[in-house]
Formats: sequence, C-alpha cells, structure tokens
Amino acid sequence: MLQRLQPTSELGEATRGTNQSLNLSVGYGLSERWAVELTAPLILKQQDYIAGVAEQGRAVFGLGDPLALAKATLVGLGSRNPRQLRVGVAAGVKVPLGESQASRDGQVLPQAFQLSSGAWDGVLAGFFSVGALDRTTAMGSLILRVPTANAQGYRFGVSSTVSGDLQWIHLFPLVISAGARATWAAADHSPLEHVHASGGGQAAAHLGLGWNPGGAWFVTADAVVPVVRALTGNQMAAQHSWTLAVRTEL
Repeated sequence: MLQRLQPTSELGEATRGTNQSLNLSVGYGLSERWAVELTAPLILKQQDYIAGVAEQGRAVFGLGDPLALAKATLVGLGSRNPRQLRVGVAAGVKVPLGESQASRDGQVLPQAFQLSSGAWDGVLAGFFSVGALDRTTAMGSLILRVPTANAQGYRFGVSSTVSGDLQWIHLFPLVISAGARATWAAADHSPLEHVHASGGGQAAAHLGLGWNPGGAWFVTADAVVPVVRALTGNQMAAQHSWTLAVRTEL
C-alpha cells in the first residue's frame, strides 16, 4: 500500500512523505461461528521536511503494530445456498509494539512518520454478504477505530470506514469486485503542540481482482482511488492505495 502527504502549515512549511506496508496475516477458524486473525504490518516510511529552501529526507523501517481480531458469524451459519444472507461482527485491539519515538539527527520524527502510534486502538466491525444475482455477491462492512493517547499524550482521532462492493465470479477462477469506500476521521489531539492538518473525510472507488490457482489458495489485488477528498489529516492519509495478498485455508 502506498500513501502520500503534502499538507502546508500556517507558516508556509510543508511535509510530504510516502508509506509502504506489507501486511502479514494469519487466521484460524475455531468453529463454524468463531474465528481469530492476527495481522502485523512491515512498514517503510519516508519523510521529506521542507521549511523555506531547506529539505531533509528521513526514513524508518520495521514492524508496525499488530492487530488481533475475533470474528463471529451471526446469520447464515451452515447454509450452502449462494443467495443466503450472512452477517458477522468483529472486535479487536491494535497492540503498540512498534517503534514510536524514532529520531533522526537528534530530532524525534513527527507522529505521522513513526512506525507505531505508541497507543492501544480498539477496533469494532460489522460485515455482511448476500447473493444478489446468479454468481454475483453484494458485500459491505463498517469499521470503527477508537485510538487512545500514547505516553506523550498524542491521540489520533476516532475514525470510521464504510464500504460496499459487488463481486462477480462469472469468469471463475477469476473473481472481479468493484465498489466504494467512505472514511471519516476526527482531529488528532496533543497537549504539547498544535496539531495542524488532521481530521476530515474521503470517498473512494475500489476495484479488485481475485484468482484461485487451485486448491485452497487465493490471490487478490486491490486498488483504491479517492474521488472526493476533504481531508486535512490523518497526516499520512492515502491518496491512492494498492494491495496484493496471498491467502490459503489449511
């Protein structure tokens, strides 16, 4: 996933950067109803700080904060009907194990460019899927993230993401999906400094391609492109994102 940034402060200063991450994820079905999942991102963040004519590049690389989720299917258990409505919920926590106080040239990097927020985040989600037409499935989800303050008192704003997609399997083993994403984030807060450029909303288009090479293996590629942006932050808010994933069921 690639993220870019270029906000400008009241003083004419600007900070821009990129964020690339590789998510390592493993899941296990405890029963037909319950499943658990653990995801850990490997992150490379690069920052260019521009003040007047001075420009300084900085980079951090390492493991970010892992996210542990418990998932429960509430509706649709045991049915093999492709038109069956399936509804589930998930709850989890992001554990602050990554580096949150990285510094370069004696200066601590801005919070947006750290590998970790240094704080625990609670995550709640709801999701559904239903066979809308022959070999076509409608899917949707709502994700709420509630961050806490880190040791320095910095707290990222509460955020929510709503998504909806249609998935076509007419070309199986190829699966095509298309839909939309909408994200809203409250402003960040810090008792030590004025937090410029945080909070706002974004609506984006989503296009995905899946491939089943055989057995229980599945490869997916997704692209998310913003259509409407009213973001002043998250300070590493994605302009575009690309995701490549490989999944298998043991």
